[in-house]
Amino acid sequence: EAGYHEVELQGNFTFVNDSFCRILGYSREEILGANYRRFAASTTTAETVYEAYNEMFRTGKPVKRFECGILTKNGEVRAIEFSSSLIRDAAGHQRGFRGVVRDVMERKEREEQYRTIANATQTGIYIIQGGRIQFINPHIPAYSGYDAREMMGTRIIEYVHPEDRQAVRENARKMLKGELSTPYEYRIVTKQGETRWLIEKVTPVSYLGCDA
Repeated sequence: EAGYHEVELQGNFTFVNDSFCRILGYSREEILGANYRRFAASTTTAETVYEAYNEMFRTGKPVKRFECGILTKNGEVRAIEFSSSLIRDAAGHQRGFRGVVRDVMERKEREEQYRTIANATQTGIYIIQGGRIQFINPHIPAYSGYDAREMMGTRIIEYVHPEDRQAVRENARKMLKGELSTPYEYRIVTKQGETRWLIEKVTPVSYLGCDA
């Protein structure tokens, strides 16, 4: 469910749809005219959102998939994800911001459960999104010799032995398409320059709201 909203440059709501009202738990009348700061989970959150809007105002670049916390009418703090862009008039002058909000509380709870399970297993698990590593459990750094912080945001293929990279790409593609079910073996090169053999199976999962 996507909640649409519009605010003027000072951050006061000028339009909200029914879904936006349901996410916050307030009526349209209670939201219109109110400032976004009223619904922020904390003063720190309000300042973070302000900085995001200020950056958008200065650069003209939209905000995409920005996460923050809101305080609903019943006093519950919920995680939301919003994307926003500038509203301009016919002359091109900046008049406010429009955005789409999604409640991601349930998704984040599922992700936390997944992290708990993944960290407890004796198997190395990683998640790729947009071609780059978004999550690794402790066994991946142990296998590779790299620190987890070094690996986040990098491409997993970088750690594969150069001679095995093409085969890994092909096998992963086939497995994701259901054309291959048997785990495949390949070599990685550790940070220390050693070669290690691994066996791998890949599968699509829902993570951070996208299919990875």
